[in-house]
Amino acid sequence: MPRVRAALPPRRRAGLPDLLAARRRPVRAAADPRPGPGRPARLAAQRPGARAGGDPAAAAFARPPVELPDPPPLPDSPPAAVSVPPAPGVDPAVVEMLVADAAARARAALLGDPVPDYPLWPDTVRWAAAHPAAHARIGSGVDRAVAAWRAAGDEGLDVLEHPWSPPATTMAHARDALVHQEEGVAAEPGAVWRNRWTSGAHQLRYSREGRWHPYREREGQWWPAGPAQRDPVAALQLLQS
Repeated sequence: MPRVRAALPPRRRAGLPDLLAARRRPVRAAADPRPGPGRPARLAAQRPGARAGGDPAAAAFARPPVELPDPPPLPDSPPAAVSVPPAPGVDPAVVEMLVADAAARARAALLGDPVPDYPLWPDTVRWAAAHPAAHARIGSGVDRAVAAWRAAGDEGLDVLEHPWSPPATTMAHARDALVHQEEGVAAEPGAVWRNRWTSGAHQLRYSREGRWHPYREREGQWWPAGPAQRDPVAALQLLQS
């Protein structure tokens, strides 16, 4: 009588969850601290000079903590630019800029300087301001934003793009100081609109951080014209010099 073979279910093709589970199993086995047959001997063979029996946990935890060594001193300057060889689908110049930017931000973080995580547009302007090659790739449409960033970072970009309304007394005191300045030629009364004081081809913009940003008119547009100042008279004198 012929032997009847039971029908077996079709073999299932391994999917992504199966592959991930298969990858994790060896990792768990390697990282599992629980003893197993022959495990201490195997670990001792892998660690030259280590005792086969290991150290009792109580003795290990009873030892006083060891002081970490001081970190090595930072170099005086950022690392030198890297050279990336061309490869299919890879733009070496872009990779080199990414490496240089990451190194500069890492150095700033180690020095304790803030390293903000900017949204897309401010980060684009930051890139163009820090890397002339990136500025050339982006185009001239960001020229004023780049000038503002180079003058005062994200504060400068905010003053360029977003007018706001500071306390009226702040703008009134600044206007009086500008008209009655002790040195140089007295300014005209000027016009005040929100955080901006304008006199002819000169303009001062007051930031939320409490600084005055000098602007100069050029071909019908207002362009950043120097670093921000705490004193509005000092900012105006930058424009008059």
